Amino acid sequence: MRRKNNRRKTFAVILTLMLVFTSVLPTYAETYMTLNQAILYLRDAMVAHSTTVEMNIDSYVDFTQENATRDYLLYPAFSEDIANTITAGGYLQGLWSRHSYIIRRSGLSKWRITFKNIQYKTTLAQEAEFMSRLEEVMDELDVWPMSDYMKYRTIYHYVTEHVSYDYDAYQAYLDQHGSAAGHETAYTAYGALVERKAVCQGYSALFYAMCRYAGIPVLIATGQATGSAGYENHAWNMIQLDGLWYQVDATWDEGRAVWQQQYFAKGTATMPGHIFDQRFMTDEFHNKYGLSEQDYQVKESDYEDVCRFRDVSSSDYFYYPAWKLNEDGIIAGTSKWAFSPYLTMNRGMMITLLYRIAGSPETETVETFADVPEDAWYRDAVAWGVETGLTNGVDEDRFGPEMTLTREQLATFLYRYDWLGEEEPILPEEDHLASFADADEVSEFALNSLNWAVGEGIVNGMPENRIAPQGAANRAQAATMLYRYLGY
Repeated sequence: MRRKNNRRKTFAVILTLMLVFTSVLPTYAETYMTLNQAILYLRDAMVAHSTTVEMNIDSYVDFTQENATRDYLLYPAFSEDIANTITAGGYLQGLWSRHSYIIRRSGLSKWRITFKNIQYKTTLAQEAEFMSRLEEVMDELDVWPMSDYMKYRTIYHYVTEHVSYDYDAYQAYLDQHGSAAGHETAYTAYGALVERKAVCQGYSALFYAMCRYAGIPVLIATGQATGSAGYENHAWNMIQLDGLWYQVDATWDEGRAVWQQQYFAKGTATMPGHIFDQRFMTDEFHNKYGLSEQDYQVKESDYEDVCRFRDVSSSDYFYYPAWKLNEDGIIAGTSKWAFSPYLTMNRGMMITLLYRIAGSPETETVETFADVPEDAWYRDAVAWGVETGLTNGVDEDRFGPEMTLTREQLATFLYRYDWLGEEEPILPEEDHLASFADADEVSEFALNSLNWAVGEGIVNGMPENRIAPQGAANRAQAATMLYRYLGY
């Protein structure tokens, strides 16, 4: 009898606890998100420092289970796999402090989950100040043309030279049994960069943010490291070189000259005093990231400059065109480290490139075309093109600046540019187009120019022996044709 009563009491307690955390509600009218959509939504909300995030989720995950919201929503929102900005991924996880949540259920797989009272270690104003300062510092360092090794090295040296360890925050952490209360910014990249003092989490967050800004792979590692009281919680970083991952610890190298630093690009077998958290010790993690056991061995090429664009490989046919034309101020990247080689060119872009090659001369033309506004970034280039006879537009009133540039149009622009100031251009004598399978697709206006471009080695064929005259010209092709034309 007593056993049966105990069962009833236990069941009553369980039922009461379930009612505290979950409620059975009628079906919501709002649209339900998938689990993946909810993870992205939570990530974006936390990047924006939202203090309350409410989501309707359609998922068979049982969110009433212990740690379910953490394991299926919160931690995935911190994942590097979906880190779309500098302030996501490990950076975001370091900013998050704590939260509470409410779970309501409607039907077998319908949930309304509310994260509330979310606290962060910085304010949005501090994050804005941090990003502004980060941009200034990265421009000062100018790491873009450096090899990956030198990018990491330069950033590491900056962090170890400019950040001091915050011993007051560390002592408060010990006195408050692991709490950051009163010293929150010491655990952030803001504290490390703007206030110039931090504990290990701040060092690693700043190194992470600077590497992400430079477009190079980086992770924040957590675990245990030897301290004054034995092994203590610690954070450091991981970097990728030649396909393998190495460890760096800016905190432990703080204040040391470069030649004295001991914790840069270390292997797992040579990194003393550091023990990874369990999540870094799994087969899944090692298969994904590939940790090197030994230290990175510096090569002579690590000290040589490279193309600044990370989406341009040394094996790409447009590697040197993108690199050299950018160095000479002719073609800009789409960001400080991205070239976007397969982005389609338009006519406004092409006339601007030629205008830059010509030295961006002043123009006297007041009116150009109806579709060229006075404040357009390509306005001076179009005016110059009209003055020199380089372009007549697509008709009397339109230049078509936003129109996709075709390969034959690109060749025509180059051909006309080559003979600016000449009364009669010299036409090619040989028919260089005859050997191409699609030669009959070349427009009449482009026959001479495309024939000249092929003969001069400026334009090469495409796969299947095609010249693809009507094909859209992308940034890689435009840079390559300009590079060949200018005779680099």
